[in-house]
Amino acid sequence: MCLSRITNENPKKTGVGYKVFYNGTEGLIGEIQGDDLKTRPYNKWLLAKDFSYGCNKFLESDTWEPYRSGWHIFKNLKHAKIWKNNSCPFNDAIKKVKYRNAIVCGNQVIWHSESITKKSIRGDVVVADEIYIYKKEIK
Repeated sequence: MCLSRITNENPKKTGVGYKVFYNGTEGLIGEIQGDDLKTRPYNKWLLAKDFSYGCNKFLESDTWEPYRSGWHIFKNLKHAKIWKNNSCPFNDAIKKVKYRNAIVCGNQVIWHSESITKKSIRGDVVVADEIYIYKKEIK
């Protein structure tokens, strides 16, 4: 999951959002973007650098704007659901998370048409260094 555009380079440092995870046999693991297979525990602050291959490196948005990698968190549940339903495996779960040490805000393509029109929907995302995963399941 990478940003399409950066919309705020100085975001509010803390907040709440939604993250899509894969339901592995041992618990939650990263969804599809090269994350390692470490289980993500509940009710504990997790550092992105401990769970992702590319952390502390720079990624580029679709418009070539560089930003430091971290947890990509949807700002609203609707966008997390669209991403889950259109981009991820069937065994995924959406979890409410707290975040801190936000790096940047932006949007990313969460759905796109295969038709000639090439329409797309963009979701609002915050990228942060740390998340805290709530255990409650979101439908």
